[in-house]
Amino acid sequence: MQKWNRVCPISFVDTEERRVFLYNPHTVEQYHIYSYLKEKFYLEYCLLSPLSRSSMLIEDMAGVKAAFGYENGAVREIALPPPPDPEQVKAF
Repeated sequence: MQKWNRVCPISFVDTEERRVFLYNPHTVEQYHIYSYLKEKFYLEYCLLSPLSRSSMLIEDMAGVKAAFGYENGAVREIALPPPPDPEQVKAF
């Protein structure tokens, strides 16, 4: 399990009640956002994913999404990025 955590930014915690995926920040900016979200949300019921070096996306179980960024020493909600162009996805 430790080897997987080094490769993947998401770690797995298995509790008796439910299985929880925890996000492991890769940058200082992501750490600040993660700490902020941990104070404001029940992250056990959300999915976190990085958008960039200084922004993250949070999605709850109902599919509602919000993006947060770290800028000038503060965490703020930012606009959701547009979905990718299907042609670029095919090229990838």
